[in-house]
Amino acid sequence: MLIIYDFVLFFYTLIIQGLSLFHHKANLLIKGRNESIEKLNLLDSQLIGCFYFHVSSLGEFEQARTLIEKIRLKHPDKKIVLSFYSPSGYEVRKNYTYADLIIYLPKDSKQNAQLLWKKLQPSFIFWVKYDFWYHYLCEANQLKIPLVLICSRFSEDQVFFKWYGFLFRKILGFFDAIFVQNEHSKQLLDKINVPSEICHDTRFDRVYEISQQSISHEFLDTFIDNKKCIVFGSTWPKDEKLIFEIIDSLKDYKLIIAPHNTNEKDIYQTKKLFQQDSILYSNRNLYKNESILIIDNIGMLASVYKKACIAYIGGGFDVSVHNVLEAAVYEIPVLCGPNTQKSIEAIALKAAQSLFIIHDGKMLGEQIEKLMRNENNRKKIGLINSKYVFERLGGTEKILNYFEEKI
Repeated sequence: MLIIYDFVLFFYTLIIQGLSLFHHKANLLIKGRNESIEKLNLLDSQLIGCFYFHVSSLGEFEQARTLIEKIRLKHPDKKIVLSFYSPSGYEVRKNYTYADLIIYLPKDSKQNAQLLWKKLQPSFIFWVKYDFWYHYLCEANQLKIPLVLICSRFSEDQVFFKWYGFLFRKILGFFDAIFVQNEHSKQLLDKINVPSEICHDTRFDRVYEISQQSISHEFLDTFIDNKKCIVFGSTWPKDEKLIFEIIDSLKDYKLIIAPHNTNEKDIYQTKKLFQQDSILYSNRNLYKNESILIIDNIGMLASVYKKACIAYIGGGFDVSVHNVLEAAVYEIPVLCGPNTQKSIEAIALKAAQSLFIIHDGKMLGEQIEKLMRNENNRKKIGLINSKYVFERLGGTEKILNYFEEKI
């Protein structure tokens, strides 16, 4: 099985290298991996004994973030190393100030794993959610480095639970502890004799912390001007098309749109769609009473939801809806497109009738009008959302307690 694994990985790497000639993200990945090897080879002993975090992309980084920052406060003398698999995460957070070294995880191989752990000799490793690379995890296990999997979630269709999944079941055995997000994941692991413990997703703690921060957005207050505000967060072109279809029916409200992709090309397309009645946040000094504000940066959206009466979360017309918790914590109703299958939070809030599924522009307009017309009902729905978040706080503290006992 390991031979097959290495064989598949070899050809996967060849494909990525081929794609890198004309695909931007693939190019970033190959270039970033090579640079990581160079950085590791140049290291002396300055990071030995670090606390190590591996995340796949930006969503997993947010799950690790509260842990990283609390550990930094408790252990200011210790170094922290953070690795990413995806350019979508690395390129956004490569300057994150709480980590002493941020790298792409090099291609999974025994040689690279030996190099990484030899150079860093971490005193503790956090692996976030998934991204199960055999050689890195096996080598860490053999070196007896404390290794914990956090915020994980499992389903029947994963390779661990197939007859041919022996190698991946072995990977799970490399972890000293596995923290899963729900009872179903624990039951699945129990069936293959892998111990685990239920621990709420650390993102609940993260969104709650943001909601409690005193962040001054003076321009937002100026822009909203005591009117009702609707925030459309993490939008894709399909989401923005729906907004445009009903824009005339939203003229009594202030709209804030935060595209998922904030590169110059995508922001230009969003601005072009909404034309003269919109202004970019980066051009706020030119504000002339426009009714649509386009957030053209990363990191601001989570606190912007605080200004909303209703939030629409993008992604539901693409692969899956994005983070609904960032809005739900503020006691407001949430709307999104139909693809919620990858978000257990969206599924739960939909079942609680506090998240509303939108299929087209007409439906979006009608649902917004209905919610805006009845303020008491809107607040009642919003309280269901915030209660869902508040009842699931504490995951970070539970993992921290385990960590403090082991170091």
